[in-house]
Amino acid sequence: MYCGYTLHSAKNREFRYLVCPQRKVGADCKGAFVAQRFLEQAILDDLNKIINRYFDQDSAQSHVFIKNETEERKNRIKKELQAIRSESDSLKKAIRDLYMDKAKKIITENDFLFLKSGFDEELEQKEKRELALNDKLKKIAASADKIKNKMDILEQYKNIDHLDRVIIDNLIDYIEIGRSEKKIHKNDLPPINIHWKF
Repeated sequence: MYCGYTLHSAKNREFRYLVCPQRKVGADCKGAFVAQRFLEQAILDDLNKIINRYFDQDSAQSHVFIKNETEERKNRIKKELQAIRSESDSLKKAIRDLYMDKAKKIITENDFLFLKSGFDEELEQKEKRELALNDKLKKIAASADKIKNKMDILEQYKNIDHLDRVIIDNLIDYIEIGRSEKKIHKNDLPPINIHWKF
């Protein structure tokens, strides 16, 4: 059921457990196994902890702050982009004016080439900066989408008290289960590391 682990049942159906299929062939595998109900409870506990942490009052304020900060960053970048485009248009107009001055023989060919090379260089720098800023905007949008996606996923599973296959497939990438070196109580869990998809 979980992450390549094979589900086994004892005679009494209450004792269903998961065993690593590599326990006899894998050199790295320690032959870990865990009762299904304990693993499910560990997953639920971890998921609810993440959800509670994500939606507590401090986090809610933090998300509002992050959202506002993100909007401010986007607006600053958009203003800079607008200024760069305006400056680029001015440079292009200056190059056209230079060409007209050369055509009217107001300036020499050498003067035209010298001045134009300076404008071209400045224009190239502006275009590079514009590309970099557009890339930043895309990254900010992707990051905001990722946060929103995570919030939507976690909102969907608030107050969850049981697992099913759909939930597991939607939320969990894989689970690593280690072997308990010291087990004080029979219900002590082995080390469990859950890798979430969000």
